[in-house]
Amino acid sequence: MAGAAAELILAGTFASLMLAGNSTLTQMGFAISCGIAIVAFVMSLFLTPAITALLGHAAWWPGHEDTAPGFGGRHRRDGPAA
Repeated sequence: MAGAAAELILAGTFASLMLAGNSTLTQMGFAISCGIAIVAFVMSLFLTPAITALLGHAAWWPGHEDTAPGFGGRHRRDGPAA
């Protein structure tokens, strides 16, 4: 979510080129700001969740210390087996 917000701020910054009196800068500012806005929404709505779903449990490495579901189901924090 923070990445999409940063990209929208960047798009707004490039959109300020549209306020220039030069037609080349106006066209370039429009094209770049629209491109960045489209990429921000595509990345945050489709690409990032799709990659996370494909990676599954590995997407959370190194943040989780537990084992993946289906590999015994025990967590390392549970202690020794009885």
